[in-house]
Amino acid sequence: MIAGDRLPVQDESLEPRKKERKPSAARGSLVMTRIGSAETAKYGENLAFRGKVLTHYEVPCSSANIGPGFDVAGVALTRFLELHVKIGESENSRATSNCVITCEGEGSQNIDLAPHRNLLTRVALYVLRCHDQHDFPPQTSVHIKNDIPLGRGLGSSGACVVAGLMLANEVGRLGLSKDRMLDYCLMIERHPDNVAAALYGGFVGTYLSDLDPEDMVRKEIPLSEVLPTPAGGIDTGLKPPIPPLGIGNHMRFPWSPTIKAIVIIPDFGKAATRTETCIH
Repeated sequence: MIAGDRLPVQDESLEPRKKERKPSAARGSLVMTRIGSAETAKYGENLAFRGKVLTHYEVPCSSANIGPGFDVAGVALTRFLELHVKIGESENSRATSNCVITCEGEGSQNIDLAPHRNLLTRVALYVLRCHDQHDFPPQTSVHIKNDIPLGRGLGSSGACVVAGLMLANEVGRLGLSKDRMLDYCLMIERHPDNVAAALYGGFVGTYLSDLDPEDMVRKEIPLSEVLPTPAGGIDTGLKPPIPPLGIGNHMRFPWSPTIKAIVIIPDFGKAATRTETCIH
């Protein structure tokens, strides 16, 4: 099913409650619930509960290269990468970068749980360090629940990059707009169709902007699924390269509710560069 504009989940109670996903009413690329104060966050209700901050959000998978829209058109689908983040509740107060990662779901046995090697937390650290925050807040724990098959053409890496951006924006209180988040995404994942679908939800078209000559001579642009150096890994103390403004652009396309997306997922992985031989 297609994921459209899911509204933020808001919970004004002081007790955590289980949220049930209703696919027929699912709208949007992000769900965030924070338990605690009454401060309103951009993507949901920011609440404080016994001195701890709890955050839950979801990023959809995506199918890209729709029809003739190679590297342009992408659509968000209702399989999600789900994150549960807690601050001030980690069992290991001396964890690397102040973060402990746990994981379940698709491919969990092969996912690196070291914050300086895990793609999602490396992305978050890159964005935080661009804003002079070198680590996560003390005692941060990140639980990943992944429902997106890896290496199956469903934008798992793009969803991971977007989730890392959302994580950094939230724990760092950065206040980034989604358009600015797209700039950061495109410094890491140079396929705008996947990341834009995961970031904005729905059916989107994307393209890369013509950058100024001074931006084009920067050695880290363009990248191809590689974090800018120094960034993400072991902290060097240096500030990583900040993305130019407006690297990419997007447009939302109307999608009739009578049209349903059906995706066939193979039970084997294949490199994206060799996928074309399977199609023809």
